Amino acid sequence: MIDNWKSRKMILAYRWETFRDNWLRIAKRRPVLTICVAAVPVIIILFLIVTLPTMKQSAIPEVINKEWYYDLNTGDLFASKSGQTPPIEAPSGPHEDGMLAGVRAYVFYKNGDEKNMIIGFLEKEQTVETNHSDDANVPVSLKLIKKVDGAEWVPANSEQGRAIAREYFSGKSYTKCQP
Repeated sequence: MIDNWKSRKMILAYRWETFRDNWLRIAKRRPVLTICVAAVPVIIILFLIVTLPTMKQSAIPEVINKEWYYDLNTGDLFASKSGQTPPIEAPSGPHEDGMLAGVRAYVFYKNGDEKNMIIGFLEKEQTVETNHSDDANVPVSLKLIKKVDGAEWVPANSEQGRAIAREYFSGKSYTKCQP
């Protein structure tokens, strides 16, 4: 085992000396080439030191983490974090019926014009009790939608609800707008 290690060490030492001697011969014969080869890593390192702080931190697209919400008390839009289940707390406080007054708003640009922003429809969730065959009431969350000027909330999966959503999502005249 020790003899094997000594022989490997001698072979590595020999190869290193041969490599070093070859490079020294080349450096003596071609000093300009040697300087250029040595300068390349230095230039690359300086380039990285200068440009890295100015580069953007990530090439990953920015994640939109806000959504539009509508204050039922004031009729105003406000932005809040995405992923909330409406109704949520609105800037104006609770609704006159005591429920939270913030509902999700689906906001669109009409014909791609960013100055022509409209509220397509509103969405909220409501928990309803369903009665199963074993007489146990099971709470189920139901999505309701309505137009801003609409009087009634309708289930999103009903014919009326699908018609409201289809008006804004199926045509090319509306583009969804994010806060």
